[in-house]
Amino acid sequence: MRAMRLIRTACLVLAVVVLGLSVLALAGVVVSAAVGMNSADRDTAGLSKLACIICMSLCGPLAGLGVTFLIAGLILHIITRRLARRGKCRKCGYDIRINEGYCPECGTPIQAAGHAPIRPVADKRPGGGGDGADQ
Repeated sequence: MRAMRLIRTACLVLAVVVLGLSVLALAGVVVSAAVGMNSADRDTAGLSKLACIICMSLCGPLAGLGVTFLIAGLILHIITRRLARRGKCRKCGYDIRINEGYCPECGTPIQAAGHAPIRPVADKRPGGGGDGADQ
């Protein structure tokens, strides 16, 4: 479960970065086209056309890649939320529908809605020695 959350976060961060690069490439297309149209010099116009072609060839694939990462991150987010709603521990994925306030597998405390908090706390299982009350 922890690995799934890390992958989800990485996908969403990559989506934002790649979509940002796509927007920059699109801005490059606009600037190159504006420079090429306003230039009387043939060399400048040719270079601006080349820059426009390069930026256009980057814009589409970057946008597609960014959308792909975004969709993958959202799918992983939905999967982790559904697992939590189905009575699975968010930390280890163990079935916690019949619980005593903690996950029997990893000892993570269970909240009232059936979701385990992300940060684990001390082991409070009987015999686990978490609070010292067993001694």
